[in-house]
Amino acid sequence: MSFYNSNIKTHLVDPIYNSANFQTEFRLRPDTVYLTNMRIANIGVKGTNGATYNALTGAAGVIKSIRLYDGNQLLDQILSAKEWIAFSGFRHNNNNERDMEKFLQHSNMGFTFDGSQIVPYMTPRTINANDPQSVSAPTNVGWLNLKKLLPFLDAGMYLPSNVYQNLRLVIEYDSNMFVGFGNAVNGTTEPLLIVDELSNESAQASVKKNYKGVSYSCIEHDRVVLPAIAAASTAQSQTFNINGFNNKFLDRLLIINTPTSATPASEADNAVFSKDYANLGSVAQLDEKQQIRVNGANKLPRDGITRPNQRLAYLTDTWGTCNSYVGSNQLWLYGSSLTAAEQSVAAAGIVKNPLSRLGNLSYTGLMVNEFINELEIEYSRKSGVSTAIQNQQLILNLFGQVRKQVVMQQGGYNVVYAV
Repeated sequence: MSFYNSNIKTHLVDPIYNSANFQTEFRLRPDTVYLTNMRIANIGVKGTNGATYNALTGAAGVIKSIRLYDGNQLLDQILSAKEWIAFSGFRHNNNNERDMEKFLQHSNMGFTFDGSQIVPYMTPRTINANDPQSVSAPTNVGWLNLKKLLPFLDAGMYLPSNVYQNLRLVIEYDSNMFVGFGNAVNGTTEPLLIVDELSNESAQASVKKNYKGVSYSCIEHDRVVLPAIAAASTAQSQTFNINGFNNKFLDRLLIINTPTSATPASEADNAVFSKDYANLGSVAQLDEKQQIRVNGANKLPRDGITRPNQRLAYLTDTWGTCNSYVGSNQLWLYGSSLTAAEQSVAAAGIVKNPLSRLGNLSYTGLMVNEFINELEIEYSRKSGVSTAIQNQQLILNLFGQVRKQVVMQQGGYNVVYAV
């Protein structure tokens, strides 16, 4: 496609509506052909000097949801976006995270070895109370590839606006979820949408004439609440009926153990309420077991997933490479009974600033590949030595890859679930 290099016009699109800490909306003009490689620039926040972005999400942790519409027709969306963006940051390999995402998204998941410990490659990116354009003290703002969040965009190369005549992108913010422990936020920055337009008229005409729709696997979300358990209890077991994926073909499933508080009661109990990850990771639990039942049949042999590295193996087989390190997916029994010096000795040689890192990346992934009539999750765990860490209430955030397609028909199109 020789026109790609010489006949592409790049636009910086200002929002038609922007409300700090709430919502931003962009609209694209009709009667042209856009490429699907949309990007968001200038995403981030202004806040207290010295505050840092979440290590998993970087500046993109400000996003609560993203929706792509054609008029009122929803084409694709990502709900609970901050948790999904956090997992997406974990899925990069170490080189990509260290050399690219650190600078584009301002996350902090790249690591190196200093001779005695695994340490973050760079210090966390700070934010301040100034505007991003301030020369003296600029806020670090991020850049985000929307193809990573909206599979509809990743499924094709073009968006012909004779088909999608009223394209609009809506970003909703969650202003409480993206800075480090103990810091406040003054407001979100105003983002820009970067889009490429196919300006060659003959190429435009060809795309408009030959567009056949797309098939894609959107990311859908459901959640259930796992109650807290008393410190004296020995075990907890619950079975959840998950209705969010019923009557849909589910390819892959992700389960995130999300703690219900973003801040620790004390630095000594920081292994769950991570200073670096807030509550956007997935916290390890004592003797955690998970069995998935699809349409009445167990998906996993015997008792299901019962061990941390078995869980990690399923995760990487399902979702690909993850930037895991020793202790990141395993229960770390810190408690207030240990002094800071004792905790430092216990964690020496594993990872710098261990209270902020260990035990916070225990995700569960599973390949389902079935049409869902009924989905059940059996979840069990035991109470631990620290009520704040092992026995807290958890939200099980469930992300599923579900098949959809845009089907062309006379005079328009339909967006349908596919089998």
